[in-house]
Amino acid sequence: MLRKTALLLLTIFLLTPQTSQANETSLNKVIKDYSHKGTQISVAVHDARKGNELYTHNSHNALNPASTMKVITSVVALNTLGGWFAYETSFTTDAISKGTAYNLYIKGTGDPSFVEERLWRVAKELKVRGINNIEGNLIIDNSLFNDFNFSGKEENNSRAYNAKLSPFAVNFNSFAVVARNENGHVDVHIDPPTSHFDLKSNVKPKGEALSIQRNFQQGIEHVQASGGVTKEKVKYANVSDPVQYAGTTFLWVLKQLDISFKGKIRSGIAKGTKTIITDKSKALSLILRDLNKFSNNFTAEMVLKTLAAQKLGSPGSTEKGTLLLKRFMQEQGLDSTEYTINNGSGLSRNNRLSAHALNTALMAAYKNTKIRSDLISSFSIAGTDGTLRSRLRDPRLKGNVKAKTGTLNDTAALSGFIEAKSGKMLAFTILVNGPAAGSGKFYALQEKILLDTYESF
Repeated sequence: MLRKTALLLLTIFLLTPQTSQANETSLNKVIKDYSHKGTQISVAVHDARKGNELYTHNSHNALNPASTMKVITSVVALNTLGGWFAYETSFTTDAISKGTAYNLYIKGTGDPSFVEERLWRVAKELKVRGINNIEGNLIIDNSLFNDFNFSGKEENNSRAYNAKLSPFAVNFNSFAVVARNENGHVDVHIDPPTSHFDLKSNVKPKGEALSIQRNFQQGIEHVQASGGVTKEKVKYANVSDPVQYAGTTFLWVLKQLDISFKGKIRSGIAKGTKTIITDKSKALSLILRDLNKFSNNFTAEMVLKTLAAQKLGSPGSTEKGTLLLKRFMQEQGLDSTEYTINNGSGLSRNNRLSAHALNTALMAAYKNTKIRSDLISSFSIAGTDGTLRSRLRDPRLKGNVKAKTGTLNDTAALSGFIEAKSGKMLAFTILVNGPAAGSGKFYALQEKILLDTYESF
């Protein structure tokens, strides 16, 4: 009888999935080697299908997640709006008579993907409809959002990633300074080349550092380019006035098609009763690919304010948007000590997430077949594209790991999915906070953890 009982217990043990002590020891050793003074490391690995935890190291400790905060924003956006959601920007007028439109109104809806090429599409539609003149003003309606700012926005930072938010935004509310050196002759210009900018340059035909400064005065963005260029350099910056920038860019496009306009660019409410065109964006699922693969802060914060306006009513604000993210975390049964959410992009230094919290969001999305593929396809593919294009190139990881990166001066983060050697689909999160964590020296730690994870589970 005792022999049969022992045999039965042994059979149950062998048939039950086990986390090998050797595997845990191996992962613990890898992490210990990187656990220097002042460095915090949080790791969680789960079976994405079953939901059980396979490995944990301080996984409930809330750390700065940097841009892996975008995982939460993306999951909630897909849950709330659906991957098929599309933005619709309307262009209306008071009346059209004999080739003249009387006032032109643009109603912004928060589309983060509205670029110059789509302005050309709208302008050509005006031309096709026989509109050759706009009499009155160009009125841009940005009333859907509470303001142009977001929590965590850095003051006096003109970098493109820190751009203002506006319901009608063109080119991510940013512009480019392009410097070319052709046989010692330096050409510097702004793209788009509109009347919104005044450019002065002292860029030299030597050196590799190109810098730009901008100063907004009396409706003009004064741009100073300096430094050097031996071949070609492009530098991006955000604009000070999204309304005037969007308006002058549209007027520049209209001018190319010989559509005249002599009025003013103004902020206001879109009162036009006659719709000329409604421009539809690509699907949210595709917008999220741009957001996550290239870690676009502007897109993340625009999507967050869109969520707020769509779900909690206009005007959409960062505060309303983060409330929706927190509600989602609560619905997943997470303890409030595992998250502090200040914005949707991860740019804020006040954001905190645990590895367990991020994995919980990943698994919630994985179990929801309506959004699973949209989320996973939005992540960078190891060794292939996005922010992981030059990383994780080991054959066991390349093309296998789909994940969101997160980097700040003191943060290195990685969160996503990997299919293990066993065939299991795993959700993983690796968070590192500490001096110079974001310099790249902890990328090796992330790779070692993922290789062990691939082999072990």
